[in-house]
Amino acid sequence: LKVNNSAANFVYVQINHPVRANQLLADLAQQLRCSGTIVRLLSGGLRITVGSPAENSRTLTRLEAAVKNWDAFS
Repeated sequence: LKVNNSAANFVYVQINHPVRANQLLADLAQQLRCSGTIVRLLSGGLRITVGSPAENSRTLTRLEAAVKNWDAFS
């Protein structure tokens, strides 16, 4: 999981996986949306809207929960 630097109200997240990157991005977008995070699936990555420190903390927690089992896909 790669998070690019941003000076805007969003971060752009990419996944480097040789086979399943697009599917993992779609799955991650769905999981984040279902938990209340504003996310847009783009070609090659996700645009995740950020806001207050509390919202950012919740988003990080949601990201950690979503990717904790990705080692199974390596």
